[in-house]
Amino acid sequence: MNDFTTLVLSFPVIIFTFLFGFVMLYWLLVIVGALDLEILDFDGLDGDFDGDIDADIDAGGTGMSGVLANWGLTGVPVTIVASIMTSSCWLLSSLVTSLIFPHIHSPQVRLIAGIGLIGVVIAISIPITARCVRPMRAFFHTHGAVAKGSFTGRDCVVKTLKVTENFGQAEIADGEAGILIDIIATTPNDIVKGDSVVLVEYDMEKDVYFVAKM
Repeated sequence: MNDFTTLVLSFPVIIFTFLFGFVMLYWLLVIVGALDLEILDFDGLDGDFDGDIDADIDAGGTGMSGVLANWGLTGVPVTIVASIMTSSCWLLSSLVTSLIFPHIHSPQVRLIAGIGLIGVVIAISIPITARCVRPMRAFFHTHGAVAKGSFTGRDCVVKTLKVTENFGQAEIADGEAGILIDIIATTPNDIVKGDSVVLVEYDMEKDVYFVAKM
């Protein structure tokens, strides 16, 4: 156990250990409903990002979105890509460090080798991540444009731990992956994760639905 702790807290593994810990915390919060899976996919990003990809590819793939598309890292939420890549980097850096670094006795050489290892494991993790996300794309279909407010009157399932006057999310069943929307409700209320609620009114200014428990 002491050897493992020493390994994950040694350079350069400690960099990926910190990132891996952040990833684990994020997924824990997703599981309990405190965070959304697509927390980094801000409103309007999908459309702009797709447009940027097309433009970048036409221009030779020199932009960031074009590079990501060429690497095969698109089609799934950014959080999934980041999680898989971070895990791969952590595992690879731990493996290489445990096998090679014990034979390097010079601190200067270890430092140089550690810096080089960071770039190597990131480069290796890119195709690994691309291979992992490829079969996942089928689960993240892009929905066609839907008029705001058109869901009024429909029922949905709450996805957050609670719903307040300022925050809440719910999922509308559409026969596929489901549509995630922002919701609010008057407080106090007993609405919790997993409850079915009805969309009573749509606030166009805040882009949120007011709901009531069924």
